[in-house]
Formats: sequence, structure tokens, C-alpha cells
Amino acid sequence: MIYFINNNPQLIEGWGCKTATIEDLLQWSYGKKVIAIDTETEGLFDFDNDVIMLQIGDANDQFVIDCRNVPVTKLKPLLEDPEVLKVFWNAKFDMNFLKFSFGFNLNNIHDCFLVECLLNAGYDDAELGLGAASKKYLNKTLNKAVRNKFVGLSGTPYTETQIVYGAEDVEVLLKIKDIQDQELERHRLKNVARLENLAVCVLADIEYNGMAIDIKEWIDVANETKTLVDEYTRDLDSYVLSDPRLSRFVPEYTQGNLFGYEERRIQINWGSPAQKTAVLQAVSLNVVNSDIRELLRYRSEPLVALLIEYSKYAKLANAFGKDFLKYINPNTNRVHQSLWQILSTGRMSSSEPNITQIPSKGKLGVLIRSAFVPQSGYKFVGGDFSSMELRVIADQSQDPLWIEAYNNDEYLHSKLAALTFNIPLEDVRNPTPFKPTMTYRDVQKTINFGLA
Repeated sequence: MIYFINNNPQLIEGWGCKTATIEDLLQWSYGKKVIAIDTETEGLFDFDNDVIMLQIGDANDQFVIDCRNVPVTKLKPLLEDPEVLKVFWNAKFDMNFLKFSFGFNLNNIHDCFLVECLLNAGYDDAELGLGAASKKYLNKTLNKAVRNKFVGLSGTPYTETQIVYGAEDVEVLLKIKDIQDQELERHRLKNVARLENLAVCVLADIEYNGMAIDIKEWIDVANETKTLVDEYTRDLDSYVLSDPRLSRFVPEYTQGNLFGYEERRIQINWGSPAQKTAVLQAVSLNVVNSDIRELLRYRSEPLVALLIEYSKYAKLANAFGKDFLKYINPNTNRVHQSLWQILSTGRMSSSEPNITQIPSKGKLGVLIRSAFVPQSGYKFVGGDFSSMELRVIADQSQDPLWIEAYNNDEYLHSKLAALTFNIPLEDVRNPTPFKPTMTYRDVQKTINFGLA
């Protein structure tokens, strides 16, 4: 069943809905250069759930398609037409569902969610959902609670509430886009938004394709990493036992003493920032926390050197231990991370899992990377540029300070941090008073990549 909703109540009887066909939709779309698209699904994307409702329309007309009994594949020419701009909210989600359920490979994408992220970059409290945008730009409230009522549906016909909900999601999209376009123009961000939207199709494909992992090799690396963490734990415990200043961290009795079994004597959780800080302060080190930046200030101290090594391998064990295997999708036997474009750092990130944290140096870094394997008949090819984004800025802006830094092999972030904050160059790695967890250089680095 396809439901057609026209927002002019004078044209349609009742609540403004009538049935339609695929042919009606295609005839409606003829000659249109912009359409809004949304989906309702059985659940989150995991190569198991399907699209059960597809909504296509504009600010005036909306088609709500019950994908359970309509030959949606007939829409392939429309949805793959490179001349038609497809407007979404959180495009990658819908694109991957449409590819999985119907084999659609969409192109010419505009993601209003991505634009909203761009317009709100730097605002930690920004609400980035479609409901919030509809309220903000149109003063229209969307009943997003209806979304949960699509989960678990079988052949049950959609209710009026569900059909209207689906229609409203595409009705508001083009209206929101029009206002966002004005904001992009006002902030001179139209070209940035264009470039970000060009990347959406590529990133959606990366998420969809995922990566394969050699599970046996991964487990071997995880075991080796845990062994190293255990060794550094014993070394840290031994240090505590040998230093009288740390005697308060050594209990006189343990349960092992009382019940006759061997037990780790030092009851310090070396993974606890608060406990590590207490130990460091007990040996008269002037630290405010146990953050790696603080530790690096005292790396010549034997205890701190041990902590740095422990922290390095503990981080690897937590991020890339056996628990990492939970990210392998049982339906594809591959890892499908989520990629995020608009961040306060100016760079891209990934989550579930965070693939960007995979180490590239050291024995374990090489082993961890080697566990990611190409599909049969293919090879991985790697390449990297040194600060390419920043070099492009220097070239395009012809800023004399940037050009001077690169021509003289100076550290750009450090040089600019000293100038920005009017401090000596040797102080740029000191914590900032406005954000103690970051150094002046860190702040400047964020600014520089934000420009990029």
C-alpha cells in the first residue's frame, strides 16, 4: 500500500490521505530536481533488519510506502538518478538500509543533519535531532515517540498516526533545508557543506563494506597485550613495596594471609586515575591528575616511566583486547564502524569501534594492524601525507607565518600557539588555565585543524 498525503485539505477529503501506486509516485517525481527521503526500519542497521516504510516527497506532497507489500525496487531509476538531489536527515543510516533491503546505490546526497552539525560546531549543548530542528526552524513539534511503534510489526496495517508521522518527516525536510541554506550563506559555509555532503556516499560505502579480521591472530595479539599489562602491573607493585613513602598503600594483611592462598598484595587499581594521582602525590610529585600530559612532565622518574608504559599497553588491552571481537557483525563476519564528519577537532572520527585509535608504531601496533585482512584477491595499500590539510591552508592563504614554519621545518602548532596566547615557545606544552587537561599547543592544534 502507498499512501499519498497532500497538505492542502481542500483537495483531499478526510484527513488528507488517499491510496496511490508506484506509477503515481514516479509520475509525480517527473522533472523534479529535489526530493526528500526518509525510512522507518525494524531496528538499527545490523544487516538483519529491513526497511518497512519508505517516505518520499516535498513540502507539499508526501508518499508513504508500506515496503512490506509494495515492489519498491521499481523506484531504482528515481533514487539512483544523479540529476535528482536526495535530501535526508542522517543520510548514511537511510542509505545503508536502502542498499541492504533493495540494492539501491544512492548518489547526489544532501544531509540536513550534517549541515546542522556544521552550523552548531563548537556548541556542546546543541540538539541535533530532526525533532529539535523542526521545532527550532519551523516551530513544528514532531511526535518522535511514534518511531518506537514500528519495531516488531509484521503484517499489521499502519495506523493513521504512523502514516502521518512518516509523512511529516519528509514534509519538514525541505523547509528545514531552505532555512539552513540561508544560514550557510550568512556564515559563508555553503562550500564547506557541499564538500562534506560529497563525502557522505564514500563514508556510507565504507561503513557498509566494513573490514575483515583474522580472529585467531587477533586473539594472539590480545593475549600478548594482556601479558605485558600483567608484567607492568607486577613492576609497579614491586616499586610500591620498595618505596617507604608508599607504605600506606601496602596492607598488613590480605585475605590471602588469612585463608592461605596467594593474593596480589598491593591493592592499587593502576587503571584508576584517582588512585594513580594519589600514588604520584605521595612521592612528592606536583601533579594535578594522572593524565598522560602530566606524566610526560616527570617521565625521567622511574615510577612515572613505568606508569607511562603500563598506561600505553592497558589502553591497547582495553580498546583492542578480546572484547573488540564483539564488534564483528554475525551476519557479515566483518567490523562496521560508524564514521563522524563534523567534530570540534576539525577531523573525522569513528565509533563502535574507534578504528582511528589503532596504533601504527611498535611491535604490538604492527601486529594489531596485521589482524585486519583484505578480502580474497585484494591487497591493502597504505598512504599518508604529512599534515596535508594544513599545507593546503598555507598554500591557499599564502600566510607568511605558516609558509615560514613549513619552509624552516618548524613545529607549526607550537609556533602559532606561542603567538596566539602571547607566551614563550617553551611554555606551549603547559596546561591552559581555562582547560587544564589541554596544553596551549593542543588548543592551537584544534584551531588549526578546525580551519582545515
